[in-house]
Amino acid sequence: MDWKLALLSIVFLPSATYPIVKFGRAFRRISTTMQEETAKVSNIIHESITGAPVVKAFAMERYELKVGTFQRSGLQAL
Repeated sequence: MDWKLALLSIVFLPSATYPIVKFGRAFRRISTTMQEETAKVSNIIHESITGAPVVKAFAMERYELKVGTFQRSGLQAL
């Protein structure tokens, strides 16, 4: 084998490991933050879509109250 290549590897690899590890940690932190922010946005969108019928139901609250009062008064007449 080539002893120069082995010497270069022994010198270069340990010195290259530090920046790689440092970059990996920073990238992991950024990635985790981005995933958390994406989850927040996804949750808001999900609540908006699934909450639409609820909002519509609350907008119909007066109507439902009138219908319920009418039905209760009819039931009380019996």
